[in-house]
Amino acid sequence: MSWGEATDNVQVTGYHLQQLVGGSWTTIRTVAAHQRFQTVSGLTPGSAYSFAVIAFDAAGNTSVRSDPGGFTTLALTATPACRVQVITFSPGFQATVTIVNTTSAATNGWTIGFDLPATASTGGTFNGVMSRSGGSGTITPAVYNAAIAPGVQSFVGFSGSAAPFTPPSGFTLNGLPCTG
Repeated sequence: MSWGEATDNVQVTGYHLQQLVGGSWTTIRTVAAHQRFQTVSGLTPGSAYSFAVIAFDAAGNTSVRSDPGGFTTLALTATPACRVQVITFSPGFQATVTIVNTTSAATNGWTIGFDLPATASTGGTFNGVMSRSGGSGTITPAVYNAAIAPGVQSFVGFSGSAAPFTPPSGFTLNGLPCTG
C-alpha cells in the first residue's frame, strides 16, 4: 500500500500505519517520512481489511487519521483463475491473459489455450512460448515465470492481425475457461 506525502509547518518525520481491527484502529507499523510504500503480509484469504495513516512531525504533532483505504483479499480456490483482455484495432489485436494463483500452493506448468483462425498471423509473445495448430494455439510459461506463488499474478500474451478480422477467443487456463 502507499499514500501521499503529508506536509505541515514544522516537518513531517514519519507515519503511523494503522489497521482497523475489531472496530478499533491499531498502529501496526511506524515508518520514516520517505517510507510511504509498505507491504503488509500474512493477510487471511477472502477477508476485508481497512488501513489508514497518521502523520507526525519533529515537534510531536500528529495529523488527523487519513481516510481509510480498504480491500478484500482473494478467496482461496481449488484452481488458479485467469482474466483476459483483448484490445482490437482492426485488423490488429493484442491479447493479455492475467493468471492469478488463488490456491494455497505454487502453480507450475500452466497452459493457456485459445482459438485463433489459421489465417491470423501473430507477432511477439510476451512472458510465454506460443505454439499453434490449425485454429487453436497455446502459450506455455517462459522459464522465469513457470512457477506462480500463492497470491501472485503473472501476465502473458501476444499481438497479431487477421484478415478477415477475427480476434482470438475462447481462452482457457489448464482447460478451464478464463473470464473476460
